[in-house]
Amino acid sequence: MGKYQKSYEDSITNEPALNKRAYNIIKNRIIFDKLHPGQQLSIASLAEELQVSRTPISVSLSALERDGYVVVQPQRGTFVRELTPFELEIIFKARASLGKLVIESAGHLISKEELNKFHEEFSRFRNMKYISNPDLIELFYLDVEFHRLLDECIPGIIHDQVKVIADLTMTSRYIAYRNRFGGLTDQQIKVLCCDNHVAIIDALLKSDVSKGADAFVKDVCSGWESIKL
Repeated sequence: MGKYQKSYEDSITNEPALNKRAYNIIKNRIIFDKLHPGQQLSIASLAEELQVSRTPISVSLSALERDGYVVVQPQRGTFVRELTPFELEIIFKARASLGKLVIESAGHLISKEELNKFHEEFSRFRNMKYISNPDLIELFYLDVEFHRLLDECIPGIIHDQVKVIADLTMTSRYIAYRNRFGGLTDQQIKVLCCDNHVAIIDALLKSDVSKGADAFVKDVCSGWESIKL
């Protein structure tokens, strides 16, 4: 397991509030295709597995229904929800439309030291001669960590809504990474997964909101195009 995957998974399991921890764990399993569309979720089984009472599970499933991950069918139960292609397109468009807001917020709050760290990491992957499947999964988690850093700069009053939109793109993006974007070459993968991020960072280092927002939108739109490959 790479360091960025470990960082992500630690953030899921180390949440102290039981409701949020249960929400994060179940959502994480849906995002990473461990719980599949149409699969029924049992409150009793999840409570036993996660070693919590049924109440945190019930609360987390209600939140997951609100955020688009599960659907509750009366007298039948709770099932993992599959987003339609139209819903996915709208979600990616919503994510892209937030580009300027995200970049403006990040430009005020992220240190140059932190930006340079991510610049080095994306450049390291960009300079690899070959990208193995484990490398590609770690690059996915680097992508996730970078966008989480950007989103954490969003003002608290709308932060949760922005995070929901960003997270709803993750399942399709993860599957695209895992499948090597439908058979792209290593060079094409590096352009797709590294160049836009480096452009965002370069713009932030120069305090150029316009270029940063353009690179952000290009990154999100490239992500949408990649899941259709």
